[in-house]
Amino acid sequence: MARIDINSDNFQNLKKSGYILREILNNLEKNISQGNNLLDIEAIVDKNIIDFNAKSSFKNYDGFPASVCISVNETIVHGIPYDYVIKNGDLVSIDLGIDYKGMFTDSAITLNFSDLSDDKKLCRETKKALANAISIIKPGIKTGDIGYIISKTAEKAKLKVIHDLTGHGTGLAVHEKPTIYNFGEINRGTEIQFGDVLAIEPMFSLKSEGIISNKNGWSIKTKNGDKSAHFEHTIYVGKKEAIILTWKSYSYLIID
Repeated sequence: MARIDINSDNFQNLKKSGYILREILNNLEKNISQGNNLLDIEAIVDKNIIDFNAKSSFKNYDGFPASVCISVNETIVHGIPYDYVIKNGDLVSIDLGIDYKGMFTDSAITLNFSDLSDDKKLCRETKKALANAISIIKPGIKTGDIGYIISKTAEKAKLKVIHDLTGHGTGLAVHEKPTIYNFGEINRGTEIQFGDVLAIEPMFSLKSEGIISNKNGWSIKTKNGDKSAHFEHTIYVGKKEAIILTWKSYSYLIID
């Protein structure tokens, strides 16, 4: 588990890693539209990463072949960009990891190209769950507290939590302990401490909690084929609250 000294060079590089990641995702949010090809998005991400003198932490990780995960509709995570043009009605999740001078951050957004009320609710409530979870993070809480508030957000909205996919520690590596489930019990699990670096990532679907793997060996889909949404931030656990490393200028507890 990474525990980073707030006064260290590592912390400064961690902040820069988060800044780079959010700038890239901001660029995509502003410029991706219906008619864009997933392969073109991958090319844009590759250029942005080079321009920032950073690296994709996903590319070649355990053999993953792309710099960014792009997951459409029923694909929840780990989608490999392919020759597909975004169309009306799609939900498109973009998940990116950045390695800047050995410091790792991870963030995801879901872009909604659908006018359906259920799809709008799915994206809105998944994003709300992320905000709700981040708002309680401080030293002394436990991973179960985070999972509990995420699952309660889903339950209130009558949505489903994807049970087999989780958040995680990060900072010094792509994935570190602890595992952060998107469900849990209050005051159970690993205790969160000052200096921890965590990737919080609720994943909801309309009706399905189960998953299936794609034939490509990477992409993970909802078991019943319904749409999913995924939002993620990397946070640093400060002395009293969470610092959101992948949201604008490392702002405290503000989710757009």
